Amino acid sequence: MKRRLIFSIVLIYNCLTIVKGQSELTLYHMTNIHQSSYTNLTAKSDFKFSLGLPGISSMYAGFANTGFSLVKDLYDSVATDGTYRLSTKFIDAMQNKNVIYTGTSVDLLSFKVKWRSAFITFNISDKFDFRLMYPQDLFRFVQNGNADKIGQTFEFSNIRLNAVYYREVGLGFTKEINDKWTIGIRPKLLFGIANVWTQKSTTTLYTGKDVGEANFLRLQSNIVINTNLDSANLSNLDKQDQLTKFLTGSNNLGGAIDLGVAYKINKRLTVSGSLNNLGLIRWKEGVKNYKLDGDVTFKGIQLDNINTSDTNLLKLETLADSISKKVVFDTTSNVYNQRLIAQSYLAVNYQVFRNTTINGLFFADYFVGIRPAFSLGVVQKIGKIVNLSVTYSAQHRRKDNLGIGLMLKPGSFQFYVISDNLTPIIRSLDLGTGELDFAKIDGKNLNIRLGMNLVFGRTKKPDVQTYAE
Repeated sequence: MKRRLIFSIVLIYNCLTIVKGQSELTLYHMTNIHQSSYTNLTAKSDFKFSLGLPGISSMYAGFANTGFSLVKDLYDSVATDGTYRLSTKFIDAMQNKNVIYTGTSVDLLSFKVKWRSAFITFNISDKFDFRLMYPQDLFRFVQNGNADKIGQTFEFSNIRLNAVYYREVGLGFTKEINDKWTIGIRPKLLFGIANVWTQKSTTTLYTGKDVGEANFLRLQSNIVINTNLDSANLSNLDKQDQLTKFLTGSNNLGGAIDLGVAYKINKRLTVSGSLNNLGLIRWKEGVKNYKLDGDVTFKGIQLDNINTSDTNLLKLETLADSISKKVVFDTTSNVYNQRLIAQSYLAVNYQVFRNTTINGLFFADYFVGIRPAFSLGVVQKIGKIVNLSVTYSAQHRRKDNLGIGLMLKPGSFQFYVISDNLTPIIRSLDLGTGELDFAKIDGKNLNIRLGMNLVFGRTKKPDVQTYAE
């Protein structure tokens, strides 16, 4: 019981401090849902008009971790006596650079309308994106210390945080140029609400030994963190005008653009691609820039296991005070520009039958390097009321991600639910009892997008169908 309680506290802490953006691979090919244009700007719907109502048309949440499993590995690290220790498997699952993603997105209003040979889309969406990069060396140091690393250097430079909450207003235009080419463009106006961004992070810890003396450590660090969450600015949020200004992001403006193109090779085969989030936000309101620069040499300390005993806390507090006196801290209030994390999609779509297509997709985003993902999938239309998509993908250093997308259209209502990875849920489900064993959820990513749209009219279909039935 104690083990489960501590694990629950650790998991809740991670969820609260991590609470996407990440890839959405299944959504790309579900073109009858107008939100698919968020990833696939050349998507063409069967419906003439689709309306997303405030708050219920599209809700997205997801997390991913390229290192350890956020559930099972954390659970396995809680010992039966209630103490928390990092397992070897937990640390070995990491690489030099690991990234935790999480994100949420809610549409406040959206629609898609067919106009002649074009589609016009519009959306107002609130988006939150959190990414934390962390190095394996940090966990090795916490678990094992540095006693066996004499003459070696721990590399902590890969610790970076990027958290941003902004409002997006986008107006998209998708046009069939001819029977081969389709292009799409969506300029977006951005309103920055909250941001914490590690612009620069260089930190190393060297362990040396003087002749005949104890070990010493040399800490070198150069860090720049920008944020608009100035404490003085936040303290005024009890005033209505300041709260309105903060939540609208009217003083932190930015812009971005999404681009898409599709080429129909023949009647069955189409290739398409998109470049999304090419832009930036200029942060001006309540800005603070925190700079840390230090080169400190100090003696090591002996900790009595990894715990929060009074003895250990006193040792760490004394050491922290000593280091802080030798480090240069500087705070400024300079305006800064932060780029959005760009994303790219490249897809192949083959229509096997009139209502059946198979597809392949390559995805990459660009956060301190390229993070790729691949998927294979099939989309099946069942009559006029059901669309079903199944994908199998490799992403976040796992190759067993099973995704499912389902759209139901009773009358003018369109309900949908989409997820890129249900494998952890399936594996942890006890088929005999129907219960979910939470501690067995072994996966590195999980996301879901669901909502309800209103759809009206159907685009004209060719009178003659040349595909095999």
